[in-house]
Amino acid sequence: MKTKSLMLASGATMAGVLTFSAPAVAAPPEPFTFELTIVEGARFGSCAFDVLVQATGKAKTITTPAGKVIGVSANTTATATNLESHKSVQYSVNGTFTNTTDSDGNVTTKATGRNLLTDPDFGIVVTSGNFSFTFDENGNLIDGLSGTGKITDVCAALS
Repeated sequence: MKTKSLMLASGATMAGVLTFSAPAVAAPPEPFTFELTIVEGARFGSCAFDVLVQATGKAKTITTPAGKVIGVSANTTATATNLESHKSVQYSVNGTFTNTTDSDGNVTTKATGRNLLTDPDFGIVVTSGNFSFTFDENGNLIDGLSGTGKITDVCAALS
């Protein structure tokens, strides 16, 4: 399935990935709490209503010597709430992100596992599998979400 996307995910912002500051050593993931309101009509995807996303869990960011940035989450739960009806759904989102920057400054994110994403074509979704997308150096989506696995429509679950 091919879509366009900005990614929120198990603790990840900027160029699609909510990143956590953690030392690049073999230390365990650090606890975090994250809250974001996705307003209807948001540029990178939304529902037909405002959605509050709250996430808690553990996360860690690792930067490799080659410059790849890897975000790992553990025991992470994301709750999405329809701010009109107050209906909520909860997902386990223990995915991993790997960001690679090419010579033109484009950042490709590979998301594996379960991740909460926003998408201009499909709204707010949870992916389970192997997906990727690319932003240019100015934060513009240039290669939409594609990959293999399952996509769950969070907007439909909140309607």
